[in-house]
Amino acid sequence: MLPFCGVFLDKDGNEHDLTEMSFGPKIDPLINPAVLDGVFGDGVFDAGQVTITKFGPTDAATIKYFGGVCVGSGRVVAIPSNASQPALIDVNAMTVTPFGSTDTQAGKYRGGVYIGGGKVVAIPFNSTQPAMIDINDLTITKFGFADSGTNKYTGGVYVGDVTNWGNQYKSNVVAVQFTSNRPAMIYPDIMDISRFGSITDANASKFFGGAYIGDGKAVVISHNSSRVSLVDTNDMSFTWVGQAGTATGKYAGGVYIDENRVVTIPFSSTNPGIIDTNTITISTFGAADAAASKYAGGVYVGDGKVVAIPFNASQPSLIDANSRIITKFGPADAAAGKYYGGVYAGDGKILAIPSGASQFALIDLGPSYRPAKPLTEAALLSAWFNKF
Repeated sequence: MLPFCGVFLDKDGNEHDLTEMSFGPKIDPLINPAVLDGVFGDGVFDAGQVTITKFGPTDAATIKYFGGVCVGSGRVVAIPSNASQPALIDVNAMTVTPFGSTDTQAGKYRGGVYIGGGKVVAIPFNSTQPAMIDINDLTITKFGFADSGTNKYTGGVYVGDVTNWGNQYKSNVVAVQFTSNRPAMIYPDIMDISRFGSITDANASKFFGGAYIGDGKAVVISHNSSRVSLVDTNDMSFTWVGQAGTATGKYAGGVYIDENRVVTIPFSSTNPGIIDTNTITISTFGAADAAASKYAGGVYVGDGKVVAIPFNASQPSLIDANSRIITKFGPADAAAGKYYGGVYAGDGKILAIPSGASQFALIDLGPSYRPAKPLTEAALLSAWFNKF
């Protein structure tokens, strides 16, 4: 038998190593399910195993932080809204360390997005600029075009590399419009921000976060908007697609489940929703709950399940996209405006980010989620974990 030579000839007779060949369709690394292997342990949810522990300094201020970003197993950055600094939380040691320069502006940022290498982009709400949070040197630095508008964006979506104006930019972030009339692309490569899309919408409080769905595309989550909408970074377009209903304050954040589904987190909507990523249409499911401002943000915990983070709701809830059932769990806390967003930090541990709550909360899903593999850089950048 002839030895395997490991090369092939192209049509011009040039030799190439076989590692240059691509077999089958290319998998978008941001939605490659292989990044989830082992990160949830056995991942069998049992409400009886769940514990919720509050920790950190007591702070009675409201809207302290708005969302958080995991920057490595057990490490989370809390994004400052009214708080004067971001904070680095060690989930295992239960420590909270504010860092970086102080900024007393109210409502500075809403949500953040990990871009790799220990860096997080903070999404501007009232701040005139986005900011780069770097945990390597514990700094926060504003950058890009200054926009004096208020209530501009809520949440962002990591979309990876983007080619625009004939140039390729790496590690890009879409900022999701709240009162801004268009979404914006944040380019860390050139430290700038630019709005895009031809559709403008003067409606207030339009969208609340988004979810990457592959091939350079993201869905943005309806809050007051009546539309299910699509961002396409291949042609820098923003498109209204399906109908989401005319109610206000419908959803607060969305969670990527798989190549066909994104779960929307009910804020004042009576039910969670599922966006079909093929048709960009939404359907609702689960037992109706008419309470206002229930949840803000959700956390993927494997096997089609999402933990909804309580804002006014007295408990977190498990949303099962496979069985289409939503179930409350954990001890009750009747306080209003508790948390804005949550973060999976590995080993079955979720960090709830305090808005009006006086402390951070650790939701531990229990021993069936351990031992778990550490969260890799690829996992942290993926659609499952990297969103508001």
